[in-house]
Amino acid sequence: MPNNSRIPHHPAEGCDTSARKPRFDASRHGEMGELAFILKATSLGLTPSRPYGDRRPYDFLLECGSCVLRIQVKSVFTNRPGYQYRFPVSVCQHNRSGSVAYNSGDIDFIVAYVAPLNIWYVIPVKALLGRKVINVYPVGKKRRDAGIYESYREAWHLLRPDSVATAP
Repeated sequence: MPNNSRIPHHPAEGCDTSARKPRFDASRHGEMGELAFILKATSLGLTPSRPYGDRRPYDFLLECGSCVLRIQVKSVFTNRPGYQYRFPVSVCQHNRSGSVAYNSGDIDFIVAYVAPLNIWYVIPVKALLGRKVINVYPVGKKRRDAGIYESYREAWHLLRPDSVATAP
């Protein structure tokens, strides 16, 4: 069948049909996590907006009553071999000089998506305490001192106007 399109189409990277295993693509996974966030937030009656460009430390602005929240979406698609309970999530921004922890001047919330289990964590940036990587335990934890972010699992209520107004 002839291609009648005036715009040439080149298949996206990784779309070939060969039998080789596709390589890990962090950008593609990040985009999928962001799309999942739009779907989830919208399904909960929230209104996410995407700022133009890539120069801000946040991915989305979220209407929350009379204020606007800055949301950074992080996603994890696998856990490391041997770590069946723990999912490490990078919660820092990368620049020329390395990685830098987020602070309240950059964002208001990290929303972390554990894709294999379709589980979300809504974490205020102040709760990160300057960490660059956090661990979440959506299937349970072995150690008693693990899981400090489990109280933020599916904590979408934190993004509601009444919660934001009463936040410390």
